[in-house]
Amino acid sequence: MNNAENPRDKIQASQMVNNLDPNFIISTMFLVDLMYILSKMIKIFQRDHIDLSEVKNSLETTISAIEAQFVGTDDISPIYGTILRQYMENNNILSDHLPSFISKFAKAIVKALQNRFPNSEIYNALRIFDPKFLSQRESDFAYYGDNEINILVEYFGNGRLTGSGENFPTYFNETDLKQKWGIIKQIMKSIRNFDFVKGWEHIWNTKPHFTDDYPIVSKLVRLALIIPLSNAHVERVFSHHKLTKTKLQNRMNDDTLNMHLMIFSNGPDDFHNFDWKCAYDYWANQHIRRANNNI
Repeated sequence: MNNAENPRDKIQASQMVNNLDPNFIISTMFLVDLMYILSKMIKIFQRDHIDLSEVKNSLETTISAIEAQFVGTDDISPIYGTILRQYMENNNILSDHLPSFISKFAKAIVKALQNRFPNSEIYNALRIFDPKFLSQRESDFAYYGDNEINILVEYFGNGRLTGSGENFPTYFNETDLKQKWGIIKQIMKSIRNFDFVKGWEHIWNTKPHFTDDYPIVSKLVRLALIIPLSNAHVERVFSHHKLTKTKLQNRMNDDTLNMHLMIFSNGPDDFHNFDWKCAYDYWANQHIRRANNNI
């Protein structure tokens, strides 16, 4: 008989549980329920690519779930998860008899999430530059992104003091951005079927004067493209670092290591079938274009 199915082992395990401090059991079950909620958000943030809108939605969902299950409101009591709730029902434990640290710890987690992502509204507003969010109906297209532009104007268009007391200068002119947004929307129609990166790469390559004509929008788009929302790529780079600079290659200098990691991060997935001539022609064309723009 398998040890896991041995009745004697089950009895001994049950006796051990009964000898544990009830608060320890409650704490463990609370953490199991809490970690289940957090794990759903963590999986999203570990993806290779996260849509800007997912940051806000994921945070709001996670915070709402924690508050509903372990904090509650003045009118609604918390439900205390799934595992903990089952334990409470099996042992006739009332919510009034639960340790106070459950609510305090849950509130601390919520506050930590809010402090970690204080500007989730900004992330969500930047999604208007992602072609896949473009409205498909012409009647809605006229007003597409207007609310998000107001959010960006409120954040970047007004000078203010930061939390540390430093001056945050005005990033752009409010009227200028709102006027040009109407034109930008029309330009973005040409990249409706592109992903975020490829779409704007197409615009910048086919419209060499776009950055000069629309400097504010170009800055905001570049900001949206470089925001590090996921840590998956960084973790892979560190893993590759260990595979590259091994004990047998411990004399590798920093420059060589950096080149290896740059190729790993930005190089093709399949070097054997990679079109090197096409890559060179593209690079040469970009080099000539940049040179002409500087004349």
